[in-house]
Amino acid sequence: MHKLIYVLLFLCATVNAVEKAIEIQMSHPEKTINELIRLQNSMTMSADPKKLSDSPQAICFKANINEFLVSNNIISKPIYGCVFSDQVAMNASLLRAGLYVHTKMGMTNDKMLFSSNLMSAVGGHDFNGEELSNYNKQAVIAGETLPEHKRFKDIERQFDKQIIKPIIEQNKDNFIFFAIINTKKYKENLSHELLHAQYYNVPQIRPILLQVWNQVPSSDQQIIINALRDGGYDMDQQELLLREFYSYFLQYDAKNYLSTIKVLAPMAELADIYAPKIQEALALSDIKVLVVN
Repeated sequence: MHKLIYVLLFLCATVNAVEKAIEIQMSHPEKTINELIRLQNSMTMSADPKKLSDSPQAICFKANINEFLVSNNIISKPIYGCVFSDQVAMNASLLRAGLYVHTKMGMTNDKMLFSSNLMSAVGGHDFNGEELSNYNKQAVIAGETLPEHKRFKDIERQFDKQIIKPIIEQNKDNFIFFAIINTKKYKENLSHELLHAQYYNVPQIRPILLQVWNQVPSSDQQIIINALRDGGYDMDQQELLLREFYSYFLQYDAKNYLSTIKVLAPMAELADIYAPKIQEALALSDIKVLVVN
C-alpha cells in the first residue's frame, strides 16, 4: 500500500514537472501590430538567450493584420504567434518541427535535436497550418530521453499539448503559426514573420514575386540562394524561396539586419535594389506591403 502511494506521488510530481517546464500565457483578444510591439514590454528578456533560462516564458496570441490584406471577400487564415523569453526555450518547443518541414533532415531524434548547435542558432519559426498539421501527425516526441535532454523535452511536450494541439483541433490545417524570441531585434523578427503571414493570406503576392524573381540577374539569384541555403533553408522548395525573398528584403531595417547575420550578410547589399522592385510590383496590383515601425 505504501509503495502504491509512493508511485502515485511520484507520477503526480512528474506530471507537475512537465506542466511547469515553461510558463505559457495565451493572450486575448487578437493583437494588432502596435499591440504586438508593446507586448514585448510585458515579458522577460533573457540575459543570455542562447542558454535556457531558469524560468522560460512564452506569450502566445492571435495577430490581426487585416489592414494589409486584400479585400476580396476571401476569409483570411487566423494567425497565431508566440514570443519566447529565450532562444533555447523556443527551439526546444519547435525546432523538431522546423527541421522536419523546412529542411531535408526529416524527423530528428532527441540526441540529434537537443545536442545540435541549431538550438542556439535558429532565431524564429513559421509554418502554414498544413505544414504543422502534417508534422504533428508524424511527430514522435514521447518516450525516454537522456537526462541532460529531459528539460528540453518537457518543454516540447508541454508546448505541444498546451498550444499546438489546441490550435490544430480548432482550425484543422487552416491557420498560420510563427514564433520569435524577445531580443533587441524584436521588431525585425516580428516584421519578418508577419510578412510571412501576409504572404500566406494574400495569394496574389506569389505570382508577382515570381515575376520579380525571374527578372533578378542570375548572379544575384545565386547570392540569395546560397545565403538562404547556408542559413539552413531547403532551396528546392520554390515556395520557401519566394517567401523568404519577400520577407528578408521587406522586413524592418532589412539591410542592417541582414548584415548582422553571418550567413545572410551577402544579401545585405541587395536589399536596397530588390526591396523597391518588390514594393513597386505589388503597388501596381494595389497590394499594400505590411509595415512595422
